[in-house]
Amino acid sequence: SNNKFQIGDQCWSGFPIIQLPDLSSLKATVKINEVDVAKISKGLKVEIKPDAFSDSVFSGTVNSIANLAVNKDESSKIKVFPVEILLNESDKNLLPGLTVSCRIIMDKVEDVLYIPLDALFTEGDNNFVYKKKGTGYEKAEIETGINNTDYIVVVNGLKEGEEIALVNPF
Repeated sequence: SNNKFQIGDQCWSGFPIIQLPDLSSLKATVKINEVDVAKISKGLKVEIKPDAFSDSVFSGTVNSIANLAVNKDESSKIKVFPVEILLNESDKNLLPGLTVSCRIIMDKVEDVLYIPLDALFTEGDNNFVYKKKGTGYEKAEIETGINNTDYIVVVNGLKEGEEIALVNPF
């Protein structure tokens, strides 16, 4: 069992009484929602931010994905899959047991124009933003590309440097 020894407990020869972690090769175990696990594959790159010092970002790689879902916590019926991430680097601040936030990189595009999802508005199948024009704003239709949880790529309809509203200005 993983119980800690207490005063008066008995131990015998060969019984482990202490476990020292190997700090040169750390891993993070994260829980991926059942609706998202099909998008994850071994070898994907990961950005890892320890909650204790969120200004630091470490890199890692998805090492394994559990074959069996588990409950998110004891009182939840939500199913998640444990995913093991190997950290590519070690740091004196990274210690076993820290809580981390991870971002799994599904795709990477460079040299593109992107905007916060909060600035994107939709009517039917049309996407648009509110561009700054003089002292007000005008509605401008845009063509979009891929997105993540925070940003979306703008393919057409907006130029770098143009100001847009993050909320509906009307």
